[in-house]
Amino acid sequence: MLGDDDTNDLHGVKAVLTEEATATFRDLVRASLTECLASTALTTPCGNDLSDLRAIAKPIDGTVQRKLTTEGDAALNALTPESSYTTPSVVSSYDVIRIDVTYEFEKAGKREKAQTMFVSLLTPYVDFSKEPLEVTWE
Repeated sequence: MLGDDDTNDLHGVKAVLTEEATATFRDLVRASLTECLASTALTTPCGNDLSDLRAIAKPIDGTVQRKLTTEGDAALNALTPESSYTTPSVVSSYDVIRIDVTYEFEKAGKREKAQTMFVSLLTPYVDFSKEPLEVTWE
């Protein structure tokens, strides 16, 4: 049975992914992000919700184009996965993955094009205890 002295020795111990699991995490996030960026909708699972811009101008659904920046691609290649303290099988990365976004909007009856640069996304999570492995964005 563990006593207080034993649990104190475990304080601060953190799960670390193997190189293979790290590569799997990065591959899963890249695949999920590629699918997400292909969407022309105003909202996506990975973040970058443009529907909240309706008060300023009315973005037109289906006109959104999202593209990974050079910096975002480098960050994606070097994602640093971190295990959750409370649930070590859940892994996330707090690295910033930047994208550029262009879309058309309607304002005062006119259709125009807008561009936002260096947009950050939500945080990707993978639970390695559940099959199939999937990325969720929170």
